[in-house]
Amino acid sequence: MSVTWALPFETKIIPKLNSNRIVSINTYKEIHSQTVKDYKNFWASVASELDWYKPWEKVLDDSNPPFYKWFSGGEINAAY
Repeated sequence: MSVTWALPFETKIIPKLNSNRIVSINTYKEIHSQTVKDYKNFWASVASELDWYKPWEKVLDDSNPPFYKWFSGGEINAAY
């Protein structure tokens, strides 16, 4: 007995290009500088673009090194 595998759809799905991609080295350097100088606010702005069930209370909990917790108190379904 042989098995024939088929996709559940006939149309090939092609993901759209990310319009927020970095297009120049100057833009890259600017964003990199922001992530180094103010990393908590940078990652908070990135995370705020996601759908959270419950918002985080603290972006980075560094009260118990080396066991750091990002977005503590927040709840998100990463598979959604």
